[in-house]
Amino acid sequence: MTLCMVILLCLVMASTVTAQPAVYATVITHNEEPPGNPNYAQNPAVFWQHRAGLVRFAQMLYDEGVTYHFQSDWNFLLAVQWYDTGTVETNHRNVVRWIREDLGFEVDPHAHETQYNYADVAFLIQQVGVTPSHVVGGYIAWPPQNSILEHFWVPISGNIYNTTWQAEILWGGGTGLHQNEDTLWTSGIWKPENRFLILCHDDAAPLPNVGKYVSTFDGLQDLLDKAQDSTLLPGRMYTQTTVLRQTSLVSVAFVDSIRQRVRGLQPYEDLGLLHWTTMPEMLETWQDEFSSHPSRYSYLTGEYVVCSPEDLTLHCDDGNVTLGWKLVPDAVSYRIYGSITADFTAQILLGTANSSTFSTSADSVTKFFRVAAEGP
Repeated sequence: MTLCMVILLCLVMASTVTAQPAVYATVITHNEEPPGNPNYAQNPAVFWQHRAGLVRFAQMLYDEGVTYHFQSDWNFLLAVQWYDTGTVETNHRNVVRWIREDLGFEVDPHAHETQYNYADVAFLIQQVGVTPSHVVGGYIAWPPQNSILEHFWVPISGNIYNTTWQAEILWGGGTGLHQNEDTLWTSGIWKPENRFLILCHDDAAPLPNVGKYVSTFDGLQDLLDKAQDSTLLPGRMYTQTTVLRQTSLVSVAFVDSIRQRVRGLQPYEDLGLLHWTTMPEMLETWQDEFSSHPSRYSYLTGEYVVCSPEDLTLHCDDGNVTLGWKLVPDAVSYRIYGSITADFTAQILLGTANSSTFSTSADSVTKFFRVAAEGP
């Protein structure tokens, strides 16, 4: 009997479009935990200096009509709890309450989880008078052995406090120290299947992921240019987030430079190519206007991610080989390859299929098969 095996591969599809889609974007800031970053809780003077920069920045975004996610780790929140009873500039509220209640911005937990985990940080947000969002403010997504994706699939119990927190939206998947993570720079929303198939969508997966693309204003400009010149396919959700370090906000010149970058994007807003929206609003738009259709546009390749067919079956009988698989979102056809070796260095194209099955004659040489999904 012929020995039959199936090899899974992940391909991408080239982009060809005729219309102009829109980009849904927001701005995010992070503060980090010491050492190596300011210890706000132990240095009130530094806290008040950085608080002033944060107030100036948040007010500027509000004035310019830009959405904002304030994502904080534990140390800054402790300082708010200990020192900040409000000032005239923040309507006599602490800075976190002012950001949420007066400006209407999002407040998300952000945790490296060396001491305080996500549940603990969410608890500290509650302690300063704000209900935390359910947005994950960054996580290690790759490589699989280091990924904490599935950590967020269930309620998280605190390490420091007797509390729990449940994630509802994933964001900021990256690598340790953000090294070699450009393969993860994608625009769109999808539900990651698991830590091994982080860019593959599974309707049954518990959490949606908002793609950050390249998290700079240059990255936003790149995506807007592609929307304007019809590089991007229509009918899909495109997302981008610009992430800034909170320590940079102490510089008046830096905040002014961000104001100018934002104002420079006004023509794209006027054309309907740019929408400043929060991540919960992005998710709602994805569900309501795009029917939760997964889309992952890769910055690195300039193409759309199409993952390998799953649930492959293979039946060998009476000299025939029949392969079956689960249909892949965005795939319009499938190529079936055969090889005498597992590395497919001498592969041949056996044929194409537009459905989820393919049959071919078996022989004594071809022992390995693979199915590759293709898009438009």
